[in-house]
Amino acid sequence: MNNLIDWNARLLPCMRGYITSPGDSVRALEECSARFGTDAFCMTADFDCSTESVAMFLLRLSRSQALLASQLPKKIKIKVYASVLLLPDLSETDSLEKLLFSSQKLLPIKLPITNYEDWMDLEFNHLLYRNKFRLLFTSFELAAVLYPHDIIEKLMRISGAVFQFNYRSLTDPKVCRIIKKLIAQKSQILLGTSLDSLEKIYFYELDHYLAVAKQTFSKDEYRILMNSGASLWKL
Repeated sequence: MNNLIDWNARLLPCMRGYITSPGDSVRALEECSARFGTDAFCMTADFDCSTESVAMFLLRLSRSQALLASQLPKKIKIKVYASVLLLPDLSETDSLEKLLFSSQKLLPIKLPITNYEDWMDLEFNHLLYRNKFRLLFTSFELAAVLYPHDIIEKLMRISGAVFQFNYRSLTDPKVCRIIKKLIAQKSQILLGTSLDSLEKIYFYELDHYLAVAKQTFSKDEYRILMNSGASLWKL
């Protein structure tokens, strides 16, 4: 396996997660590279508009990037983006546009671990039509657990949305049915590990997840799935 992109690596140092030093971050990235053949990582960190400003979050993020850059091996390439928690009045957050990912005006959205509620529809409406953002749903496999079928279908119909899934979820038939529909409607799909510590890497069975996916998807579907994020990485 080569040239895989991890679109949700939670391995940034000193961002209130399990990785508390740039050395730990580098060791984790090198282990991923050795085990999985992954040399391109989108490093994510949660932004909670109820606890800090965009300015403060970006300051912490910049410091984390600077710490990591000083030790990062040349063969490993990274991009960094916020995973923005969906909360009431998120769309009113000052300078929210500074958290957009790429020139495509994508706002990475992390769905709350709750039942789907009316305020969520209102926030999506504001983000899409007032703020004029596109949405990138991170860890969308959680929707298959959290929400009924009609809500998942509604989210899948959001124009221009991008959907990121955990590689592990390729072993879940329910998630694979969602992915097949997204491929059929030509939505962009990203895959990532959501790994947030060195220890968890040793138990992440990427070979197995991909082997199951090859049996689940047609050759064309699998090709599309594995290459869907390449164009976005270049932007």
